[in-house]
Amino acid sequence: MKIKIANPANQGFTLIEVLAGIIILGILTAIAAPNLIGFLNRQRLISSNNQVYRAMLFAQSNAKRDKVTWQASFRDNGDRVEWVAHPATTEPDTIPSWNQLESDVVIDASTTLLTVSMTNPPIRSVRFDLNGNTVGRLGRLTISLRSRPNDRRCVFVSTLIGTLRNAENNNCLI
Repeated sequence: MKIKIANPANQGFTLIEVLAGIIILGILTAIAAPNLIGFLNRQRLISSNNQVYRAMLFAQSNAKRDKVTWQASFRDNGDRVEWVAHPATTEPDTIPSWNQLESDVVIDASTTLLTVSMTNPPIRSVRFDLNGNTVGRLGRLTISLRSRPNDRRCVFVSTLIGTLRNAENNNCLI
């Protein structure tokens, strides 16, 4: 049996083949990058909206458990949107540690209809009584991205018995 030794000159890719592969890979990356960035931005907004929903639900369930009025408070400190759930007897601006939403998320003040305090920064809040019903006015908290203000997510406090629901984009304008 004859063993054939490969000629080293015939192994591998030519320079033209490697350059063609790199160019094709660059074109595909240029096409996919904007879609990936948009996807990641939407995921950040959805994640933040889920945190807002859970904050309100947390305040509501604690109000039922403790049999006292609780509230979920939200503020935009200029850098990030923050939230905290606490008994309504505690002033929100005295609470030292707030939870932060994802970066680049802002409260859309024009479509947010929660009660607003006159502090700086303004604190928007929703209260739940000992039965989990809303105290005061109904409303919604709308958030969007600084870089994409038309892509909105919101949480509605839609009935007096404290029903919470999510909506997005134009449904947040209703």
